[in-house]
Amino acid sequence: KKGGFSSGKSLKPYLETMCGNLLSAGFYKLIIVNGCGGNHALIEAVSNASDDIIYLPRWWHLHETRGIDDSYKAYVKSGADPSDWVGTHASELETSAVMAIENSRGKKLLRKENLKHAFGPCRASAVIPAMEEDRLGEIAPQGVLGDARSATARKGEMLFDIIISEYLSLLERHLQA
Repeated sequence: KKGGFSSGKSLKPYLETMCGNLLSAGFYKLIIVNGCGGNHALIEAVSNASDDIIYLPRWWHLHETRGIDDSYKAYVKSGADPSDWVGTHASELETSAVMAIENSRGKKLLRKENLKHAFGPCRASAVIPAMEEDRLGEIAPQGVLGDARSATARKGEMLFDIIISEYLSLLERHLQA
């Protein structure tokens, strides 16, 4: 099967309609939190259309989150350019987040033994062209960008603590402006 799932054509008008309806109903500020890199441009366009819509940066762009990702630390230690890092899809951080959620809900979906092959490319210089040429499945057949083998629930909890702290700080600045 060629191509991937995309909601871009329907997501943007949906967000525009929902945001417009909420603002018309009396909400004075809306906050959009994005969980998917593929949605960035359309969410940014929707939020740029109104001063009443706050778009928080993608959590994987918060530098502090990378400090708990062992594969990112190894990548930088090897001398690679930190700005070329894209290891986020099903990576150590995302997998750790799922593990933390599992712990909080008392349900297990991931099995640690299934993570032994959960690693893939992490350089933007390789990943971005492959995505643009619809060849990402060739270079990341497992769908993993980065390395999930070191994922733990504790790292997921740390990740959520960082994201919440950073987002609260950003919101304070937005709301005081």
